[in-house]
Amino acid sequence: MHIRLTLTRGVKVTSGMDPRLNVSGPTLIVLAEFKDPVYDQSGISLITSSVRRHAPDSLDPKIHHNNLLTSILAKIEANVAGADDAVMLDSRGFIAETNATHLFMVFPGSAPSGSGSGAAGVTLATPTTVACPEGITRETVLRLVGIDAVHLKSFPHQLSGGMRQRAMIAMALLFTPDLVIMDEPTSALDVVAQRSLMVQIKELQQQLGFAVVFVTHDMSLVSHFSDRLMVMYAGQVAEAGATRKVFDAPKHPYSVGLLDAFPSIRGPKVPLTGIPGRPPDLARPPEGCRFAPRCPKVMDRCTETVPDLFPVDGVDVRCLLYDGSSDE
Repeated sequence: MHIRLTLTRGVKVTSGMDPRLNVSGPTLIVLAEFKDPVYDQSGISLITSSVRRHAPDSLDPKIHHNNLLTSILAKIEANVAGADDAVMLDSRGFIAETNATHLFMVFPGSAPSGSGSGAAGVTLATPTTVACPEGITRETVLRLVGIDAVHLKSFPHQLSGGMRQRAMIAMALLFTPDLVIMDEPTSALDVVAQRSLMVQIKELQQQLGFAVVFVTHDMSLVSHFSDRLMVMYAGQVAEAGATRKVFDAPKHPYSVGLLDAFPSIRGPKVPLTGIPGRPPDLARPPEGCRFAPRCPKVMDRCTETVPDLFPVDGVDVRCLLYDGSSDE
């Protein structure tokens, strides 16, 4: 259920856009609408469209139909590819949006500078009001992420690592995204700054209702701030499920190796084992299971058969140990 607000221009003497032609004032129409979800809650499949999305500053009623056309063309590409939707990139090659939602990314060690040397006040420029709701200012979003407005004119080198990350998040929040993708958001921060940033992200989630995908090697970050976990290896999902289930009882040998290589502050002291070998060359991945050359539980057929994802105790595991015909 959502509320649609429509502000009419009122009765005019002609169809022109000049507000002086309005002779009797506008009318606010409030309409409650219910729309069934387009996709279920299990997730959606996406492709990257060849169609580019206009930059936010170019959004304008005069080219609205052009924007609509790019969305239609991207959706056609998704349909042909058998995907639910298509991610459109902007003219610079950055993720812009899909037909159904908005996407933004925060990269590791991000410095909020469009030109490499511009001040934060220049970089965080608000788009034209036809693209960004009036009232959402640079000061508003900076305060939202805990940065005082005095830093509006600061240069990137004058901000701490945590403040630069917060400024990047502020840039994403300007457009009220449904999904924010954060690539190693805490990699350049100390432990205190990491926790402060993550607590603020969770608070912003509760206030604004957006989802976050963390791309990270920080196991403590995953453990404390994620609901679901997807362990990736060599470009494939090795294990996926509720975070606590994966941490408490990892199934895939790679997941087990990751957790054995991470020190615990509780319980008896145990040696850190690590994972021998190195990741494969993705240009020439190994036959069969991609983890087989490094796996302590490898079987003969692991080097021949590509494993599917098998449901095991509420998680999905890409391993032949769980296909029901193990030859251990």
